[in-house]
Amino acid sequence: MSKKTAVVTGAAGFLGSHLSDRLLSEGYKVIGIDNLITGNTRNIEHLAGNPDFYFIKHDVTNYIYLPGEVHLVYHLASPASPIDYLQIPIQTLKVSSLGTHNALGLAKAKEATFLIASTSECYGDPLEHPREVAGGFPVGVDLAQSAAVFLRINEPGNGQSAVHSALFAAPGA
Repeated sequence: MSKKTAVVTGAAGFLGSHLSDRLLSEGYKVIGIDNLITGNTRNIEHLAGNPDFYFIKHDVTNYIYLPGEVHLVYHLASPASPIDYLQIPIQTLKVSSLGTHNALGLAKAKEATFLIASTSECYGDPLEHPREVAGGFPVGVDLAQSAAVFLRINEPGNGQSAVHSALFAAPGA
């Protein structure tokens, strides 16, 4: 029986690298994708030589082509710090919109389940604790991610499944 394949965008980041570890421990083949703008290969160097892990240095704001079957797509690619947002604002906007579009396109083409995660900064001032979310709707750069996901997933006859998760207070992130 062949192993299922999971794709993790942002695989060289804190969360992406740990998710890759978990998926491998659960018996998946993992294709990690990262452009290394904020990710670091030190986070995944322990996976070098693992026959079930394959790393591709690629910017997901460009089209994503992968041969073969893909069962899960985890879209975690995004700068995750307000400092990064200020230093690389255009790249942040592009990965939140074009990157999400391309990751969704891969999931749709492969009929894979799609999960997208966003940071809590999309909900307002990171210095405000507890954070108030007006009307339950996200604001900021991740609004593009949320809109893209729900517009694409809710296309008539799509048959695709997706999950959006907002990550709050992730230790070490």
